[in-house]
Amino acid sequence: MKPQPDASPRGRFLAELRRELLRPGPGGRATLVAVDGVDGAGKTAEGFWLDSYDYGAFRREVVDPFRRGTGTYLPAIHDVDSDETLIGPRHPVIPGALVIVDGIFLHRDEIRDVWDASIFLDVPFVESVRRLAVRDGSSSDPASAENVRYVEGQRLYLQSCDPWSRASILVDYADLEAPRVIPSGSIAGPGRIDGPPTARSRERNR
Repeated sequence: MKPQPDASPRGRFLAELRRELLRPGPGGRATLVAVDGVDGAGKTAEGFWLDSYDYGAFRREVVDPFRRGTGTYLPAIHDVDSDETLIGPRHPVIPGALVIVDGIFLHRDEIRDVWDASIFLDVPFVESVRRLAVRDGSSSDPASAENVRYVEGQRLYLQSCDPWSRASILVDYADLEAPRVIPSGSIAGPGRIDGPPTARSRERNR
């Protein structure tokens, strides 16, 4: 079955970003890697923040092969449905490929040195949770019991890592039809945590 295009706000942004990055070189290639956590990792906000990702495996199976420019890389290390660790299939590394990494928590200390450039999408909690509700049929209230783990886990990330200052580019993505680049220094970083920063905003690094 042919995979369907991702029609979500994240998918739209990624598609447009990929087109723009490849436009100067029609013969270029871009590899998209989505960093998604273990389903249900950590039943608390702290568990969601601390245990959702295997950064060692990401470095070993994706970052290192592309930096070498040879060999193969592993696009997934965990099967959510079976809860099994994956060892394949592996894909060939394309020398000189532009690698776009999509995910949350990407400005953590463990991997912040990996990126040549990074983008942080700034979306208010109320809006990002509303989008999640449209997609999944969940509650649109950021304070609801089903959302609190994700929202508070994101607050821990924002407070600990200040992605506003670590990102190369900040994008106000509250309005899907009118995203805008935010001038450096115009956001007060962690001071916005109790205001309208991202709940499940996504980051794009390369």
